[in-house]
Amino acid sequence: MNNRIITRINHELYSLYKKYNNIQVHFDPETNIHKITVIDKKYNIIFLINDTIYPFRPPSFIYINNILYKDFINIPTHLLPYALKEGHCFCCDTITNKKIWQPCHTLIHIMNEFDYIKQTMNEAFVSYLLYKIKHKYSLPEYFDLIEEYLQLK
Repeated sequence: MNNRIITRINHELYSLYKKYNNIQVHFDPETNIHKITVIDKKYNIIFLINDTIYPFRPPSFIYINNILYKDFINIPTHLLPYALKEGHCFCCDTITNKKIWQPCHTLIHIMNEFDYIKQTMNEAFVSYLLYKIKHKYSLPEYFDLIEEYLQLK
């Protein structure tokens, strides 16, 4: 086990503990893999970190409720026009992409990105449903009220 990595992970855990109360840490000496589990309201986020390559490479695997992070953040086709407001694709522009990852990125950065993606996906889903309601029922006056209520304008 590398002391530099232990120090780095301890600092990252400290940052995570400030925002998330329920964190579990496990180290497997045979594989040199750190398993860090962040348990949030309805998500279990698992980071598998290989201490021979971290922080120069992103965590080896990240799971959200037992689904790979890269699969979890894929945008369903019907939500694409609503989710890509800023023209960025989550799966291509994620900081966990090996081409984008930098040693200055930490687990809290990944968690913040995940929070942003969750929020954006929820907004995209609401926009999609409003669009469907508007075109199915043709009630623009109610549509505007719903949009105002949800503060989407």
